[in-house]
Amino acid sequence: TPTPPPPPPPTTTVASVTVSPASVTLTNNHPKTLTAKVVDANDHVINGRTITWSSSDSSHVSVTSTGATTAAITAVRHGTVFGIRITATCDGVSGTSIVTLTY
Repeated sequence: TPTPPPPPPPTTTVASVTVSPASVTLTNNHPKTLTAKVVDANDHVINGRTITWSSSDSSHVSVTSTGATTAAITAVRHGTVFGIRITATCDGVSGTSIVTLTY
C-alpha cells in the first residue's frame, strides 16, 4: 500500500500587524508609502499572507495596495483633516497608521 502524504505544516497564527510609519502627514497630492509587518507570537515575520488596506475617510485619503506588504496613500481632495486611520488587516488582525491631511 502507498504511504499516505505527510500532514500539512501547522498554520502560523498572526499575532500582530504593525504599519509604518505609525503617523504621517500628507501636505500635497504626492503619494506616500506605508508598509505592514505581520508577525507571529514569537515576533517572527510571516510572509505570503494577504493584507487588506482601508481608509477611515476615503473621501479625503485613498489607500491602494502596491505590493505584498506596501500601500500608497494619496490625498483625494483639499482640506485639513486630522486622525484619518489607514488600516492594514491580515487574518482578522489589524494595525493602523494615523494620517494628517493638510492639502
